[in-house]
Amino acid sequence: MRTYLTIFLTILLCLTLSACGGGGSDSPDAATTRPVLVNAGTDLQLLEQESSPLSGTASGGNGTYTYEWRANAPVVIDHPDTTMADASVMAPVVTVETSFNLTLVATDSEGKSGSKTISLIVNPINELPTAVISANTIENYAPLSYPVGVDVILSAAMSSDPDPQTEDADIAAYLWQQVAGLNVLDGVQVDQQTLRFSTSSFLEPLDVDIMLTVTDQEGGEATERMSLTLLGERGTLPHVSVSKSLSVFSGEHLPLYAEIGSDAPGNAPFTSIWQHDFTRFLNLQFAEQVRALAIAPAVSEPTAISFELTATDAKDNQMSQTLTHTVNPAQRARINDTGLALYARASNMQVSYPFDYPGQDAQYGNDRLQTTGSLQKTGRGENGFDFTRLNDNGDPVDDLSLPFSCVRDNITGLVWEIKNTDAGSIHNANSTFTWYQDEGEIGGFEGDINAQSESCELSGDQCNTQAFVEQVNQAGRCGFFDWRLPTHAELQSILHYGKDSAPLIDTFYFPNTGSSPSLWYWTRQSSADGVNEEIARNAWAIDFASGVDNFWSKSSEHRVRLVRAGRNSL
Repeated sequence: MRTYLTIFLTILLCLTLSACGGGGSDSPDAATTRPVLVNAGTDLQLLEQESSPLSGTASGGNGTYTYEWRANAPVVIDHPDTTMADASVMAPVVTVETSFNLTLVATDSEGKSGSKTISLIVNPINELPTAVISANTIENYAPLSYPVGVDVILSAAMSSDPDPQTEDADIAAYLWQQVAGLNVLDGVQVDQQTLRFSTSSFLEPLDVDIMLTVTDQEGGEATERMSLTLLGERGTLPHVSVSKSLSVFSGEHLPLYAEIGSDAPGNAPFTSIWQHDFTRFLNLQFAEQVRALAIAPAVSEPTAISFELTATDAKDNQMSQTLTHTVNPAQRARINDTGLALYARASNMQVSYPFDYPGQDAQYGNDRLQTTGSLQKTGRGENGFDFTRLNDNGDPVDDLSLPFSCVRDNITGLVWEIKNTDAGSIHNANSTFTWYQDEGEIGGFEGDINAQSESCELSGDQCNTQAFVEQVNQAGRCGFFDWRLPTHAELQSILHYGKDSAPLIDTFYFPNTGSSPSLWYWTRQSSADGVNEEIARNAWAIDFASGVDNFWSKSSEHRVRLVRAGRNSL
């Protein structure tokens, strides 16, 4: 028994000595079993763009190490010497608190490695944005004041973030809120860069306050407030638009007309008054109506006259607009006017100016000057015409009861033959002639001599235009010997388009012109129409019953009124 106990104790002692090392630390086999242990320090917490040193230690292995710090992007680590664990880390830019892993790896010369990971928590540094509100302006109103019926447009486009995370959108969100006054944002989109709403109608002006909140990409916020004045009906001006500017001559009509309205439904009716800056007398009619009429005054040089219309609505709001017309000095006309002194409407003619149908013939020229009493005449005549009677010697006949044989047109200077009803007179009103000329504008065809005709009172039985001219010049009508056929323009110049019945001529100075249904008078000009075998077989004539012109065969018989040149030619 004692022997077994002794053996057991001896074995137990050997095992104990073996477990205590017994000099085993010097054994190569023992070293290969030791791992590489790494200490990377404690977790870090930094602000963005802030740096911090890194350090660590290693144990185990064969005691000789190389070090490597590892991190996930975008963390940047500066580790210049890998034989040491010392390094530095730069915190990246972040928009919210963000955690990153930093790992230190140590490797001994036999390739055995160990590692340790710590946390890097990065907090953002945010510079707050700036909120800016810009507002549209309305013409004729103070800034930030808005009448009834307009759009209010507020923009946050000038808002900015001094430290944006990306270049494309430094402001991440917009929010518009009303913080005071009448609610104007119902149904309006309030999360866009631009806020738009329309002003409604109410009586008295009131203020509303709008607040803008802008949020940057890092969640930073800034606010701005703006106070707007909504003017209501009491502060909404009427709309006034005036007609276009005109350039006229002294004595002609100057129409003044405007349109007045308001976006405020309760601001009608309106009153108006026209005023002008002309320093002398000016005949202004209907000055207290939106449609007024002035007669252009006599001026010696082109003169701009400004007419101002002031409109007042039922709430005593006023608005003015200016219309400027240019008045030119009256000029001595070298051609006759048309004789039209009446204005046309849709279904009738009238004396007064029709504002709905502007720019008519009757508004301008000698006819209008005569109507307004501004035309100075040498002689007399209907509307703008100016004629003087001449006796057989070519002298003026002032006494209207005395006979006369010719008429001088004091505007064109032309002298015209006057017809009579004397039997046997070559100037008889009922005489007609074929067209014949052996020189001048014959168009390659002289016309028809018309032998044996009894349509006129000429001797020789040749009732044609040339024979008539020759016999009148032989006799010397009114002492003149240069009579001829008129041109188309000359004959048309004595047409009186203002008459409503034939003949269309001033019959006081041109009696015995004839009666309807047609009163065709020859001109001296051949017509390009009716050309046959490259010769003009027709000539132009004018009908003093209808006022139209047409070409007729030169062999047809029509009336003739001779003319001689005066101061001017047409």
